[in-house]
Amino acid sequence: MSQYLSKVITIEAISDKQDKPTAAVKGNDGNWYSTFRSWQGEMKDAYNQLLHGNHNEPFKKGDVALISYKEEAYNGKIQYKLMSIFPSDQAPAPSTPPQTESPRYEAATASQGASGRGSNDAFGRRLALHGMVNGVLAAGIPPKEVKKLLPDLVELEDEIEAALAFTPEPTAMDSDLPQEAPQDDLNVEDIPF
Repeated sequence: MSQYLSKVITIEAISDKQDKPTAAVKGNDGNWYSTFRSWQGEMKDAYNQLLHGNHNEPFKKGDVALISYKEEAYNGKIQYKLMSIFPSDQAPAPSTPPQTESPRYEAATASQGASGRGSNDAFGRRLALHGMVNGVLAAGIPPKEVKKLLPDLVELEDEIEAALAFTPEPTAMDSDLPQEAPQDDLNVEDIPF
């Protein structure tokens, strides 16, 4: 836990009470990041940055800052020791994990067929043809010549698709392969770990 970590935060509060030996910054993540004001008579760098590091002004509530810190256990709790603080124009880390939308599934349209793959197949075909055209253009063939090659590229795509869809007939050697063990024969207690 003694490695340096860093993150971008929005400052929600600053505690700099003169009767305490430490100052602290509360981030939008809810954690307090603290630093000693001084150590052995010298002002700590992080405290100096807190006072003057925001373009020679003190940091204040609402500022976005890039901080480096260490996580350390103290009395059974995690403490966050502020090691440095700098102004930042990056977006702060979200205080709560972003909610992701669950995928939406729609019924297949008649043109897609029962499997719903028609649209994906057409898109994949277009993508493959575009890739071939880009390859031919990258080889230095002028666009007017590429236009003349389109029927050949479509035929090539058909041949590639047919080759990929080919499934070989089972051979005698395939029948010699061991079959999977039935799932009923497996017992979790038999696994040695």
